[in-house]
Amino acid sequence: GAQVKEHTQGRGEEHRGRNERAPASPFEGPYRSVHTGTPGVLDMLHVVKTEFLRAAQEASNAEAAASVEHSNFEQKMQKEIAEKEGLIEQRKADLDESKTAVSKAESEISSQREEMTKILEEAAAVSAACVGGGETSADRIERREDQIESLRASLDILRAHEGVS
Repeated sequence: GAQVKEHTQGRGEEHRGRNERAPASPFEGPYRSVHTGTPGVLDMLHVVKTEFLRAAQEASNAEAAASVEHSNFEQKMQKEIAEKEGLIEQRKADLDESKTAVSKAESEISSQREEMTKILEEAAAVSAACVGGGETSADRIERREDQIESLRASLDILRAHEGVS
């Protein structure tokens, strides 16, 4: 009621003219404005139509804004997805590179262990030959001095034998 009155204020002449131009209606009563200040059905329909068009325009504008916002959101998400996929590929490449480096390092460790094992075996063999069976350093020095004395005696014998011939 109040909205119809507010909407039709100042248009009474225009609406009245429209009512007068309308074809004869078989209806009487509330369908026509009997009183000059009271809106009729056509005035109310005009208000409904105007409000409908306004609401439709607002909905259209809101839908267009939402469509733009959605499009922007999709573009942003596609860009982020592409970036994330690029990061995934980079990290997979880094992982493969790291796995290769680890494999190479493990291979080097294995070969160095084998080499170290051989060196330790050789050191054990040399140690056994050098140290002998429980011989002390003093014992070895005494034995070496005995060997040197024996070699000197042999040398003296050879020299004496050469002098005889």
